[in-house]
Amino acid sequence: MRTISVFCFLNTVILTLGAEINIEATEGGQVSFKCSHKLASNNMKYFCKDPCKAEDIRVIVSPGETANSGRINLLDYGDGSFTVNITNLQMSDSHVYWCAVIRSLHNTYTSINLTVLKAFKATFPPTVSSFWFPNVTNSTPMTTSMGTNTTGNILKEKKATTAKDISINLSTMLYAAAGTTATLIIFLLATYFRNRRGASKPQLHVCLDNIDSRNK
Repeated sequence: MRTISVFCFLNTVILTLGAEINIEATEGGQVSFKCSHKLASNNMKYFCKDPCKAEDIRVIVSPGETANSGRINLLDYGDGSFTVNITNLQMSDSHVYWCAVIRSLHNTYTSINLTVLKAFKATFPPTVSSFWFPNVTNSTPMTTSMGTNTTGNILKEKKATTAKDISINLSTMLYAAAGTTATLIIFLLATYFRNRRGASKPQLHVCLDNIDSRNK
C-alpha cells in the first residue's frame, strides 16, 4: 500500500510541468497564461479557484476544444497544454488558482498566483487662459463676486479701453494736423496781403525838369 502511495506521488510530480506561475496585471486589463501537463493530450482539464473544490471550478474544457464562462476562456491545444485567458480584471480577482488535469488515479495541478494591481489614473487640473494670464494652471476655476463670466468681462473691458485709446490718439493727431494747416494758411494769407498792399501803394515821382528850370 505504501509502495502504491509513493508511486502515485512520483507520478503526480512527473506529470506536472510548471508547478507555480506568478502573474501581475492591472485592473481593467487582461491576462493570458499557459498551463502544461505531460501525458494529458486526451484528458479533460479545468480551471479552479483555491482550494479547488467542486464549487470552486470555474471552467472545464475537453481536449482540443475551447470553453468559457463569464470573463474566463480556456483553449485546449490537444497536446496536454491549455491557455487560460481572463478579461476585464477586477481587484477581487487577486487570488490563488489552479490549472488541473482530470486523471484516473490522481489529478495534477499547476498553481497560479494572480495579483491585480490598482489602475493608476492620471488627473490633470483644468487650464485657465485669458488675455491677462496666458498660461495659468489652477485646480479651481477663477470666480469672484461678479460671477463666472469675470474673464469675459475683463476681455470686453480691455477691448473697450483699447478702442478708446485709439480714438483719443486719432483725435489728437487730427487736431494737430488741423492746427498746422490753419497756421500755414494764415501765414500764406498774411504774406499775400502784405505783398498786395506794397504793390498798390502810390509812388512818389519827382519832376527834375521843373526843379532845374527854377534854379536857372
